[in-house]
Amino acid sequence: MIAYHLGRLGARNGKLQVGVLLPVSKEQGELCKEAIVNASGGRNGLRARISVQTSLKTFYCADQLFPVLKVIRTGLHLGLKLSDFGKEEEVRIIFQRASCIYTPIARPAIRLHWALFEEACGRPFVSAAIYEAILVTLPGNLEAITRLANLQRRQVGYDAAVQIYDQYLADAECSIDDKGALVVEMARLAWKSKGDAVEARDILSRQQHIFVDSPSFWAGYLNFEIDQPTTAGTAIEQAERVKALHSEIRQKTRLSPEVITELSQKYMSYLTEKQSKLAAREYLELDSLVNGPASVTKARSTAGAKGAVA
Repeated sequence: MIAYHLGRLGARNGKLQVGVLLPVSKEQGELCKEAIVNASGGRNGLRARISVQTSLKTFYCADQLFPVLKVIRTGLHLGLKLSDFGKEEEVRIIFQRASCIYTPIARPAIRLHWALFEEACGRPFVSAAIYEAILVTLPGNLEAITRLANLQRRQVGYDAAVQIYDQYLADAECSIDDKGALVVEMARLAWKSKGDAVEARDILSRQQHIFVDSPSFWAGYLNFEIDQPTTAGTAIEQAERVKALHSEIRQKTRLSPEVITELSQKYMSYLTEKQSKLAAREYLELDSLVNGPASVTKARSTAGAKGAVA
């Protein structure tokens, strides 16, 4: 009896397509694999046909697959070492087998390793295609989008990376929280790549009205402000900026009480490191509001609301 398994890794713009056809013989326990890789990159087009025949034991139970995945992962960590000894194509086949046979697209870790390997081998267009293939099935996957944007930053420049973020921010399949996380990553790109914290802050503040119910956006925004380096001359200004942002999180967002409490606790941790003499008092007042009894919390919240209206 012969069983067939067909796997396909598709990519946007047709940059990379991998088809895997597996006739499995249960009687002989042999697996014959034919992988066809079509990659096109303009004038640098590539078409390769790889045929591999390997004898493997047939897996009858799902739990037998996990030791194999562990072996594959160990082999991938040795991938670059193997390529140093002229085994680049063998390593590439290992990645193809791991990505298209043994692991589902919902677990993209090995595919992300594969993309880095292709970039290291001087094939960035293949690396980009692998990231895009992941995003076809997992739209909004933050790690894949971030790595694709950083790939474009390394290969083309800062503006190309921004275009990647803009592309997926306009994708209707991405949730509002995914888009909030992407805006934070775009701001981090401006801060870390250009050293421009003002531009990064402007990116976040201009779009905060869109993400009033995005936990990822506000957590990233708060982390961004807390992580800003300060000096003795800028410490007070930075502390006021963080305090204002925390107040906005508590009063103007539509986050769940659990998320607001978590972000408030992060701010309280920040208060313990402040140079201000009033930090301890602010910490205790916020602690009674966040962790105190319901009657105290309600009374303080009502007083705060009246003060805001006044």
